[in-house]
Amino acid sequence: MKTFVAALVVLSIATFVAGAVLLSASNVDVPAEVGKWLLTLGTALAVTGALSVAIKLRDERRARQSAWEVRLSTIIAANHSVVVIRLMLRAHKTARAYRDQIAELTRVRAQLRTLHADGAILMSAELLAAVKAMRRYLDAVGQEYEAGYLPVARQQMVDERRMEDAVRDAANESLTTALGEYLMSPTPAWAMLTDPARFPCLVAFLDEESFRASSYRTGYQNAKRLLENRAGITRTALGSSPAIPDL
Repeated sequence: MKTFVAALVVLSIATFVAGAVLLSASNVDVPAEVGKWLLTLGTALAVTGALSVAIKLRDERRARQSAWEVRLSTIIAANHSVVVIRLMLRAHKTARAYRDQIAELTRVRAQLRTLHADGAILMSAELLAAVKAMRRYLDAVGQEYEAGYLPVARQQMVDERRMEDAVRDAANESLTTALGEYLMSPTPAWAMLTDPARFPCLVAFLDEESFRASSYRTGYQNAKRLLENRAGITRTALGSSPAIPDL
C-alpha cells in the first residue's frame, strides 16, 4: 500500500511538471491541450493518492481500535467470571464448590497472564500496573488453595458421609418434621475455609466490603477505563458507559 501511494505521488508530480512545461513552452494548440490534459491527470492522481492515504489511515485506526476492543472484552469477561465465582462460593458454602470454582479462577488467572504479556499492554505502564494488581490478588487466592486445601478436602469427605446419613434419616421422618440443624447449616469443611487464620485471602475475597476495597477492584476499574479510552469508547458524565456497566 505504501509503494502504491508513493508511486501515485511521484506520477502526479511528474504529470504536473510535464503539463506545466507544455503549457508554458508551447503556442501550438495540440501541445497546449496535451498540457491541460496532463495537469488534469496529475490532479486526478493527486486526489487518488490523498484518498488512498485517508482510507489507509482510517483502516489502521479501526484495526487498532478493534484490537483494543478485544482486550477490553477479555478483561470484562474475566471480571464477570470472578463475579460468578464469588456468587457460587457464597451460595454453595462447600469445599467441593471451592475446588470447582478455583478451577474457574485458574482460567481467569490465565486470561490475565495473557493480557499481562501483551506487547501493547507492556507499552503502557499504567495499564500494566492495573492488570498486574488484578493478577496478584487472584494469584494469592489460588496459592492459598494450593497450600491449604488438603485437610479441607479430607473433612469434606467426612461431611459428605455424615450428610448422606442425615438425609437418609430425614427422609424417614414425617413430612411435617423440620430438617435438622446439620442439614440446614454449612459444613465443618466450610467453617475451615472461612477461618481467617487458615484462609485469609479467601475470606477477604468473599467479604463484600473487603473485596470492593481490594487491589483487584481498583486494578479492574483502572484497566477498564484505560482500555475503553484506547478503544474509543466514551463514558457518560456520570462516569460509566451505558453499554459497558461496572460490576
